[in-house]
Order: sequence, then structure tokens, then C-alpha cells
Amino acid sequence: MSKEYRLSKLTWPEVSDALQKTNIAIVPVGSTEQHGRHLPVDNDHYTATEISKLVALRLRDKVQVVVCPTIPYGISPHHMGFPGTISLRTETFIELMKDVCRSLISHGFRKIVIINGHGGNTPALQIVISELTLETKARLYQTGYWEIGSDIIDKTCGRPVFHADEHETSLALGLDQRVVMAAATDEVPKTESSFIKYDHYAAPPKVSGFGLPSFKEITNSGTIGYATRGNKEKGTKIVDGLVERFCDFLLELSKLD
Repeated sequence: MSKEYRLSKLTWPEVSDALQKTNIAIVPVGSTEQHGRHLPVDNDHYTATEISKLVALRLRDKVQVVVCPTIPYGISPHHMGFPGTISLRTETFIELMKDVCRSLISHGFRKIVIINGHGGNTPALQIVISELTLETKARLYQTGYWEIGSDIIDKTCGRPVFHADEHETSLALGLDQRVVMAAATDEVPKTESSFIKYDHYAAPPKVSGFGLPSFKEITNSGTIGYATRGNKEKGTKIVDGLVERFCDFLLELSKLD
């Protein structure tokens, strides 16, 4: 198998050769949406991409995996109040993900791990996994990095854990993302509703919309949390922990039929 692990950089004969040694594909997915005044709009899909690459590289001598091209768009209507956000309709996203996975399965990738960088994609990805598992009998999994590594983030950063905050800023710095740290803003919106907790968000009754309210209604900067507390040291700890966690998962997956 070629040392190249990125599907987009392999020729079709190299992909064919790779399938003789691995049936595991990683599909990074994220969003293109505002991330406060200090993080680029590519932050979610950049994070998913970089984590996927680091996992593949660390596993190289143990388990071979193929990393697919990143899907840069997700379900982000609640961020459309900020310029630069590009959002897909839920049904568009679901069908896109199904077609990508079906294509991989048809070639022989029977174990597909979707590494998700955007929380707004999660409900739709659960539908994709459920329906395709029944349709194809392949092994499909999806997880957000903040889910598989929630304890790692909790040990490293304070509350709230929500958007363009301490953990996302630290993670971006740890992954060598472009960060305009001088523009970082701390903002935790106040609410009169008892039905809101920013680390496990429930829209208060006064706000209608997309399950999540328009961010323009609750934050001027686009940040919810303490972005100025983010730093590279924290980010490096989170990155190392996440990569190790994903590697452990893929090692376990590789032993299954």
C-alpha cells in the first residue's frame, strides 16, 4: 500500500491496492460558519480534517486507514446572521452523506468512521448511520470530537463549553489554525429562562427558530464562552488526548469482522 493515506491523493489503482489491506475509511465533516471575531469560518471542518490526518499518521504502523476528502459544509442555519456562513438544508446534508458513504461501501470500505467537527450535524448524522446500517450492513460510526473526548476537554477547560470559546480556541491553536487572538471576545449571554444551559443547549421558549436560536439573537460577537482563556498549551493537551482516543477506537474497530 502507498504510504499516502489521503484518498484524494491516491490513483484508482492505488485505492484498489489499499483495499487489499484495509476496509476502514475516515470521513471528516464539519461546517463553514462564523466562529466569533477570532476564528476563521472553516474552523469546524479544519478541526475534523487535522484530527483525521493525525490519527491516520499515528496509526500508520499498526492499522492502515484511508482519509477521505473533507465535507466542508454542514447544517448551520443558526449562524446565517453572520457573513461567511454557508449552510445546507438538513435533507441535502443527509443525502450528501448517504451518497458519499454508499460510494465508499460499493468499493469495499465496510467500516466507515465519520469524524464530525460541528454539533449541528449530529442529529442528521445519526439518521445517516441508522438508515445506511440497515441498508448496507456495513459498519458505520459517527462521533463529534467533543463527544469522544468530553472528559479530556472538561479536564482542560472551564465552563461553558459551547462555541468559539476556550476549548475551540485552544484546540485551534493546538492544531496550528489561523487565530486572530487579539480579536478574541468573552461573551456568555444572559437568559431569564431556566431551560438553558450552554454546554447542553436547549432553546428557551421565547426564542423560535432552528432548535438553536439565531446566534444573532444571543451573541454580538458570535462567541459563547471565554475565548480569551484559550491557549496553545491547553490545545496541545486536547489534541493529544483526542488523537489517542480515536486511535484506540480504530484499533478496536480493525479487529472486528
